[in-house]
Amino acid sequence: MTKIRIISLFILFSLISCSEGKKVEESAKATETEGAKSEVQVKATSFQKSEIDSINVESVTVLSIDSVRLLITVNSDECNNWNPSKDQIEGAINKSELITGHLKQYLFYDAGCEVRGSIKINEANYGYIMNGGSFTYVFNDSSYFYLGCWECSETFLLDPEPKPDD
Repeated sequence: MTKIRIISLFILFSLISCSEGKKVEESAKATETEGAKSEVQVKATSFQKSEIDSINVESVTVLSIDSVRLLITVNSDECNNWNPSKDQIEGAINKSELITGHLKQYLFYDAGCEVRGSIKINEANYGYIMNGGSFTYVFNDSSYFYLGCWECSETFLLDPEPKPDD
């Protein structure tokens, strides 16, 4: 008899969970009214940013270096000593190329440490996360892009795989 109660409670809990999930999903559907999107409040917030597929970096200015973080213990000695200067960060970004998230996954290593801060590129302000593995994630409120550097071994800890043929 106890097993039947436990199974019944499990089934009841499963049904309630599915029902609640559907309510959250339905409440997250946004409606469009006269060209303006209505704001929708949901329990879990997700941000939609668009990936920039082209950018011409004419000038880069590092506005701040907010933190240097060790993410994992691999390469911890190297990461503990990795602290690029503003000039090194600007130089690496100037030498970098726009890469896709796909290329970042397959050609660049995660060094386990990063530098975070803010930069100005072509008069627009961005945040950045520079990984010791020769790539930088650049973002603002509405967009993001990745920069990868094949000629920056003096700044980064790990070199990427060779650049693919175009």
